[in-house]
Amino acid sequence: MRNRKLGLSTLAAAAAVLAALPACAPVLLPVPTPGATYLPQDESRPALTDDQQALVDAVNAELVKEGFPKAVPGGYEMEAAAVIANAGVAKHAGAGEQVMRGSGLTGATSETPSEEGKVHVAERLVEADLSPVPTAFQIVDFPQRALEPDQVKALVKKIRPTTVCGTLRVGAAVLGAGWDNHRIFVITLRDERIDVTAAPPREAALSSTFTVEGKIVDATVGRLKLAVLSPDGKRVDQQTAVVLDGGRFRASYTLPQAPGRYLVAVGPGVGLYTVPVFVGVDPSPWPPRAPAEAAAPSNGRAVAQQLAAAAEKTRVADGQGALPIPSDLSAFVKSLAKERARIHVAGKGSPLASNGSREWREKLVAAGLGPDAVTSFSYRLLVDDVADAVAAFPADPFVSAALGCKEASQLGIGVAPEDKESPDDDSYYHVVLVVVRRPHAKAAAPSAAASR
Repeated sequence: MRNRKLGLSTLAAAAAVLAALPACAPVLLPVPTPGATYLPQDESRPALTDDQQALVDAVNAELVKEGFPKAVPGGYEMEAAAVIANAGVAKHAGAGEQVMRGSGLTGATSETPSEEGKVHVAERLVEADLSPVPTAFQIVDFPQRALEPDQVKALVKKIRPTTVCGTLRVGAAVLGAGWDNHRIFVITLRDERIDVTAAPPREAALSSTFTVEGKIVDATVGRLKLAVLSPDGKRVDQQTAVVLDGGRFRASYTLPQAPGRYLVAVGPGVGLYTVPVFVGVDPSPWPPRAPAEAAAPSNGRAVAQQLAAAAEKTRVADGQGALPIPSDLSAFVKSLAKERARIHVAGKGSPLASNGSREWREKLVAAGLGPDAVTSFSYRLLVDDVADAVAAFPADPFVSAALGCKEASQLGIGVAPEDKESPDDDSYYHVVLVVVRRPHAKAAAPSAAASR
């Protein structure tokens, strides 16, 4: 994904001018006007201000220290960081020194964030015609011109991927709010496994056609699909993208005549790029949120129970019964979640952490689950975000398609907490969910499963 032609050379110059102005009035970073689709257009590398470059350098130093490759500044990521910097300053004026809490869904500025204290990152980006990207920020006193190393480490830890399969992209924004004695630092990080260069519109007419184009960056992606979830959540249209020489891909879709919010996802059976398209209706907040009164689950078991309930609700709404959840299957899936949690804390980006990697497939085969018989999904969720994530996960087109598959026979859900390096660290869960399309055989007899 790249920046619009109205993009970051203008942004960088304007930000430099703003930084030199007296700090006596509320000023925000300039961002391009939302365009016709979710995607910026300019292929050029963004120009960075000195403050942005210093932040990117600090982020890369931390990434290298943790065993990851350096991230490359991306126009899309820089623009997303500017949007969230503006939202963060506007939302948290007067909040004092705080760290954004969030796993790409929300950010808040207190230990027990209320709904009023959250910046809904994905929602703000969609409103700006940008697809969501993992984002973190910290607000400090205005005189502080750079983050301390431990502050950079905390932000990187919040949003770095468990493993890097494609090109690691970074965005950075630094916004001084001298009028409120604040300075905000924002970073975005994204493992770019596919580079989307033509995207759907946020608003579209009935029966109109859109095209998604781009390039596969991660060679392990394999067959790429376009999936579209209907507004009632009962139908998922899927088609295989045409892949040309050099990894270029293309897929088109003609929207139905029925109005509503359609969710569009591109990926190899898991969404690497997901956006809502509003057809014949006004845009509404997205992703879905949990009811205000919903409490965060108290432990991993409660998380698994909420996910199972959401999966059952999805199937019942589609006229199907709940999927059985065998204890041995869930025990195996929980072992995958524990391993992902361990790998994430250790860093280094083991290939096992990549859903769909060769190492991941070998684990499934060893448990009697051939990759052709199971669809798997994996998530890292901030505890404070779990309720919203549970509300949103069945709305993912690929998850919905897996749950609604007529051949689906069993469900496995594994949840494992992530160990903290210090008591002050945020609490995260790693979640692995698998949908089996034929009866599961225990790991002791994988050949029986393979023979059916």
